[in-house]
Amino acid sequence: MPRVSLQALLAALIWGASFPLAKIVLRDVGPLTYLVLRHVVGGGLLLAIAPSIGAGRVRRADLWAFARLGVILIGFHQGVQSFGLARTTATNSGWLMAASPLFIALLARLALGERLRRRQWAGMACGLLGSFAVVTQGKLEVTAILSSGGLGDLLVLESAAAWAAFSVAGKGLLARYPPIAIPAYAMAGGMVLALPIWLAAGGAADLLRLGATGWVAITFLGACGTALAYVLWYRAMRTRAAGVVGAYMFLQPLEATVLGRLMLGEALTAATIAGGLMILGGVYLVAWPSRAGAGRPAAAKGRT
Repeated sequence: MPRVSLQALLAALIWGASFPLAKIVLRDVGPLTYLVLRHVVGGGLLLAIAPSIGAGRVRRADLWAFARLGVILIGFHQGVQSFGLARTTATNSGWLMAASPLFIALLARLALGERLRRRQWAGMACGLLGSFAVVTQGKLEVTAILSSGGLGDLLVLESAAAWAAFSVAGKGLLARYPPIAIPAYAMAGGMVLALPIWLAAGGAADLLRLGATGWVAITFLGACGTALAYVLWYRAMRTRAAGVVGAYMFLQPLEATVLGRLMLGEALTAATIAGGLMILGGVYLVAWPSRAGAGRPAAAKGRT
């Protein structure tokens, strides 16, 4: 297996473990406190080591690009996902985040010019139908979607789309910055907006409610789930097609399901299994359309 594939694989496995660990933290504190703590730890580590590996300063022309990435990452991806996780299960979250490659492939087609074949379009339709099955739990009723769990699932699905936007939007910057710079500077920009909101909401009081297990979980989530995994992910994105790298996300739901059962005692419903299989089937169709050119990066075509 190529080294770059191992990097994407390790990042996906770390993120798969993040869902049940996040639920443990959310037992003690609110979503906003979870968001801030995770990214203070992870973003702080990234910013601390970035200069030592040649990240350098942000060019003035790229300031707005990093600001947009920060809003996408902290606001629309991690922020929305935090509130979604508080309402739904780690298992459902893992399956819904597996839809990320579908969004990545679609955005890579629109923004980077990466080709999509008929088989890939069919895979997107299959995956999105599977996501709908997980959200509604097989009940075609408005109440199923508007329930607490249904709303939580929708928020997690939105965060999957936002993660795709972050991955694709950040790929163009990889020609000018090392992989560590993308998440480090994006988190810094996002936290400039999130910290005042957290303080104004009285989030500091939450810190006293976080137990020892919660602090261990948040340390792992920050150091590994945020700092290490993001660097590995962008190293992979630097040399491989965005749609192919995104395919490794399919490991997340399998891991989240097992850990959710072992650590949290979560049940696995028939609708989640059926929808999850449809998502994985869709990812397969999207990520492996043919043997020819399966792993060629868009950068090789001069489009990043």
